[in-house]
Amino acid sequence: MNVVVAIDSFKGSATSLELNQAVKEAIEADFSQVECVCIPIADGGEGSLEAIYTANGGHFQSCSTVDLLGRNCKTEYLITLKENKKIAIIESAKVVGLDLIHPCEETLCQASTYGLGLVVKDALEKRVNQIILTLGGSGTSDGGLGFLQALGADTGDTARTGNPLLVAKKLDLARVKQQFAQINLIAAADVTNVYYGSNGAAKVFGMQKGGSPEILEKLDAKAQRIATYLQEHDQIVLNQVAGSGAAGGLGGAIVALGGELQSGFELISQFTNLEQMVSKADLVFTGEGSIDSQTENGKVPFGIAQLTQKFAVPVVVLCGRYTAIKPQLAANFQGIFCIQSAPISLEEALKKENTLLNIANTAKNILKLFLFSKQSNLEKEW
Repeated sequence: MNVVVAIDSFKGSATSLELNQAVKEAIEADFSQVECVCIPIADGGEGSLEAIYTANGGHFQSCSTVDLLGRNCKTEYLITLKENKKIAIIESAKVVGLDLIHPCEETLCQASTYGLGLVVKDALEKRVNQIILTLGGSGTSDGGLGFLQALGADTGDTARTGNPLLVAKKLDLARVKQQFAQINLIAAADVTNVYYGSNGAAKVFGMQKGGSPEILEKLDAKAQRIATYLQEHDQIVLNQVAGSGAAGGLGGAIVALGGELQSGFELISQFTNLEQMVSKADLVFTGEGSIDSQTENGKVPFGIAQLTQKFAVPVVVLCGRYTAIKPQLAANFQGIFCIQSAPISLEEALKKENTLLNIANTAKNILKLFLFSKQSNLEKEW
């Protein structure tokens, strides 16, 4: 029997690789007839580099830059080969991640994606054929203007202090676009929100990044002005592009450069050969830290459910927290199981040792029931 384990990270607790390995070891220790295949997975957020590196190899390139508040820092990105292309893969959250700050209105008004643009410049100097940015987990809401400034865009802001979206007067991309004439630029997004408006970057995600209703209205109005400018001067209609609001509008900046937005889950699945592995499976375990109303918006469990349906393979979800979801979403899975075995505080639930023990035990019990059911059905057929 073949079991595929492809669980996304439980944020703040355990990585995809750690969770998958815990389930694999527990199953193979108790069920000799089962062969487990672990596939590290992500949706374009944290863990994306680790998932691609585990599946595809490559080397990590170090470079100096600044974080979202302009503080000097060092980061690294992955350079790998696929289909004879030299590819740089940059995880945005390593430079402009929400976890690098204590979000408040002051940080939102200061945060910029400028440092991420510097990392892309470094990758361009390495003569890569393709640059992929994963957009999940950002702490910025600057419309991607800091990113564009670092690459040479003229926004009319010569001082370059604070959130550039608040002070930009224009957006001239002529110098920047030349640099990407021969480069395939892709962004892996984990959301489908647009650049501005009620479903836009500021209004949907700005509050969790520290914004008050007043500053979010201002950011949204500024984003609309930038979008209008791009439509008038470059014939780019950002609000017709799903994902242009990802990472505080960074998705829109990449579209403005002629780049492409892809589902983070689908892109990473291609690197990990997930579909091929699922097609051979008898059962799939997936999961993430929280199953909730956001799960169907490009998250790993939903993406894997679509694959398992294609091959008529049962899929079970393991999670740290499970809140009410639409019946239509729940119907995609054979079961959704919270791994907690008793009432527990958030602090205790996030401890890595608890998470790994609980997910291993839950997976074992589910598999035991699955095997019993399968055996019973065989006996009935006889």
